[in-house]
Amino acid sequence: MTLNKTGIILNGCAGRMGRNILTLLDNDDELYLAAALEARDHPLLGKDVSALIGKTLPGKKITCEIPSDALTEGNVLLDFSTPASTMERLAITAEAGIPAVVGTTGFTKEQQKMIRHLSAKAAVVWAPNMSIGVNLLFKLAQDAASCLGPGFEAEIVELHHDKKKDSPSGTALRLAEAVRSAREDDCDLVFGRHGKDLSRKPLDVGIHSIRAGDIVGEHTLILAGQGERLELTHRCSSRVNFALGALRAAFWIRDKEPGLYDMMDVLGLK
Repeated sequence: MTLNKTGIILNGCAGRMGRNILTLLDNDDELYLAAALEARDHPLLGKDVSALIGKTLPGKKITCEIPSDALTEGNVLLDFSTPASTMERLAITAEAGIPAVVGTTGFTKEQQKMIRHLSAKAAVVWAPNMSIGVNLLFKLAQDAASCLGPGFEAEIVELHHDKKKDSPSGTALRLAEAVRSAREDDCDLVFGRHGKDLSRKPLDVGIHSIRAGDIVGEHTLILAGQGERLELTHRCSSRVNFALGALRAAFWIRDKEPGLYDMMDVLGLK
């Protein structure tokens, strides 16, 4: 352990986000790598994390279990893995009183309920997108939908790479929630449209997913009225911004009381 620094227990270290986070941790003045975790059948288990980023972080091997010395006060779980893996790791760290930052998406309703339950034991930042710009988009979307009112109909278009497993994206769903929270009446989510007699209900929020190539992430909210429309778009060209936001959240949550937080809390946008 490094004096006066916070250790990161990184779950999903070999993924795209994990590798970006490892690279940033190598030069961070406040955070360091306490443990690098992957699935039990991952081919890199037992290898040094240098196999992932081309740099040597002495003594740090990729493991499938959280080392006992990592389950200490002052560490933070940072999770970009799969829903099943998240639930397994989060149950262990929450029991030890270790706060967590969860960026994994695709949870079932039961898993979401369990995350809320575990956050009563240790603080959890749970956000589908750690980008600072995207979280500002959520705030702008809520303000715009509230100001323009129900006369402006909402549609969301999200684009991601062809390897993304869940659809629609967690970010698109969060963006839809921002719009719905600004409307007094209940809004129904409509996922794509196909067939006949699909006339739009005024309060519907449509979500449309595109999967192609190596698109990192793009989200557009369209608010369309009579004779005009407003479009709010966030485009991501690199996963580094997600990693930077995740580390900012990890630093922020170190001393927070148990509870469920999101990036709006981290950024002071509430």
